[in-house]
Amino acid sequence: MKQRFLLLNSIENALSIVKPLQAVAWGVYLIVLLLAARFWIYDDRVQAFDSQTFQKGEVFAAVGDGKVKRLHPDGSLIAVYDTGLPGGETAGMAFDEAGNLYLTHFDGNQVYKFNKSGKFITAFGDGYDSSPESIAIDQNQNVYVGQADGSGDVLLFDKDGQLIETFNVPTEDRGSDWIDLASDQKTLFYTSEGKYVSRYDVEAKQALPYFNKTPLPGSTAYALRILPDGGIIVADTEVIVRLDKKGKVKKTYDAPGEDGWFAMNVDPDGKTFWSGNIETGEVYRFDIKSGKVISHWNTEPYALLGGLAVFGEMRVSQPFTVTVPSIPDWLPWLGIVPILLLIWWGWRHFRSTKLPTTPIHPGPPTLRSGLRPQPPKLPDKQHDDIANSGETITHGRTRNRE
Repeated sequence: MKQRFLLLNSIENALSIVKPLQAVAWGVYLIVLLLAARFWIYDDRVQAFDSQTFQKGEVFAAVGDGKVKRLHPDGSLIAVYDTGLPGGETAGMAFDEAGNLYLTHFDGNQVYKFNKSGKFITAFGDGYDSSPESIAIDQNQNVYVGQADGSGDVLLFDKDGQLIETFNVPTEDRGSDWIDLASDQKTLFYTSEGKYVSRYDVEAKQALPYFNKTPLPGSTAYALRILPDGGIIVADTEVIVRLDKKGKVKKTYDAPGEDGWFAMNVDPDGKTFWSGNIETGEVYRFDIKSGKVISHWNTEPYALLGGLAVFGEMRVSQPFTVTVPSIPDWLPWLGIVPILLLIWWGWRHFRSTKLPTTPIHPGPPTLRSGLRPQPPKLPDKQHDDIANSGETITHGRTRNRE
């Protein structure tokens, strides 16, 4: 019986050591898993496992061959998204309120839609006449598409891609090439590969006077964006032009050796804008006020750099702000905190556990142990008296031996 109690006591002592050590081991194991997840899921360099949603300030470049590149503001590649229609030029883009990306395929005569993580959803709309090139989205999530060729009409779709209206706008050299919608939700600004910024009232369905009274300084006007102050920035081939709200040239932007300004978009900060060379794929970021070049890099296009977009870009036609929760780089590391606490508890408990140097005696047996109880031990004098009287003790009672 004594050995049994010693064994149980030894097991209990062993468990008091093993349990905290298990906590430490589990903590280390969980940290390894967390680190693996951090560098597997969140590492932007591994495109195949990139599941992040679009982040504010990321740049999207329509690089041809049915593809669009998603890049950090420094030009480093995050991912490449494919329409599944190879060849030709991809061009203008826009984002809806949910953060979905709309991409025009100029040569494929189609518009494609991707979700806010870059997953292809569907081809959007139909009935394109020829060469859809630019997109504007109003506050009701209706989608305007400008077409460079064919009829040159502007097509209006609802958010589900159903054609609502067709606007036969006056054109210069090439259709409703690049479009943008004013904050009044009815004035459509557009270029037609000419020398002017045209306007059209989609509510009254009538043309308005040119925005600029005098011809633009460059040879051919392409992408444009309306600014909150009522002015416009337009890529004008040899130079980028900023017009004030009255249509007068306020400032020009350029970079050495660049004479193919085509794509452009305003950054979410409202202080800078992006523009690119259609042939070389070179992208520049300019300060709107000073004209200083903030940064520049090359998109390495598959064909031509047909369009630029910036997630969270400033579009006056959409008074809302695209809100896709950003995942800070430090957030995944918060998972380590409870794990470290687990390890600390296990190690502290282990250090505070003291092994006994001698076995703990289990104590006197009881009736529950199944052993026969022993007679009570009496003082020596009482024991001598009983012995002389001829009595014996049996289970706490005495009887005479005679």
